[in-house]
Amino acid sequence: RRGEVIGLTGQGNALFWQGRWTEAERCYRAALACIEAGGGEVEAFRLERAQLLNNLGNVATRQGRLAEAAEHFEGALALLGEADTHDLALCYINQGHLLVTQARHAEARERYQAALLLPVPLSVHAGIAIDMASTHMEEGHLSEAERWSRQAEEHALASQSPYILAFMYQGRGNLARARGDDDGFTFYEKALEIARAHGFPYVEAETLVDYAGLRLQTGGVEEAQAYLERASEIFDQLGAARDRERAQGMLAELAAGGRLLSAAD
Repeated sequence: RRGEVIGLTGQGNALFWQGRWTEAERCYRAALACIEAGGGEVEAFRLERAQLLNNLGNVATRQGRLAEAAEHFEGALALLGEADTHDLALCYINQGHLLVTQARHAEARERYQAALLLPVPLSVHAGIAIDMASTHMEEGHLSEAERWSRQAEEHALASQSPYILAFMYQGRGNLARARGDDDGFTFYEKALEIARAHGFPYVEAETLVDYAGLRLQTGGVEEAQAYLERASEIFDQLGAARDRERAQGMLAELAAGGRLLSAAD
């Protein structure tokens, strides 16, 4: 039974990083069903249940099911003990992502800080620093965002995790755009290169949306439109409804301003 649970969880994780969230969710739920079928053995799978609830919360957040995500994270935290430091850190981080989605940036930073107090690998530390930089940038604290962004770059390069590197370059591009630096395109191009080479469609789509914002700042309407249309396609394939709405909203703004190009153009 334990081997089946581990196998289903691993399969779900592989599908998740490929952006196949619906399929990943099926694997996580199948793993939970396998545990529950064991009856009296359920308590022996405490950690596995916590990991699966955390994963389900992450999937639900990505798909815009926020109330459901919050319940999953609370369930995971109730099962995790102080000894489960790595899993506890990941749960705090994912809770932070949920709070960011709800525009609760200060609360998200509290979750990220709680994760930083735990012993985590360089790749996780880099991811937290990227998230911290992003929340500060959203609130206009650009100097603080720059400080965290530099820390993220240092840890990301040391970790050599492709996902974290792509995520870091996307964040650096966003900060450059917020500062009005036109050369932010170099960061976005690097993020796209890594995301496409390693098959991270969600990072690719997010980067395209952010890159479109930079292109609009520099008068590149045609490029921005192409990026937003491609991002919308990827989000639609992933079932990321909230993210697709964001991309579509930017396209609608272009149309309202008479800047949207038709296929004939």
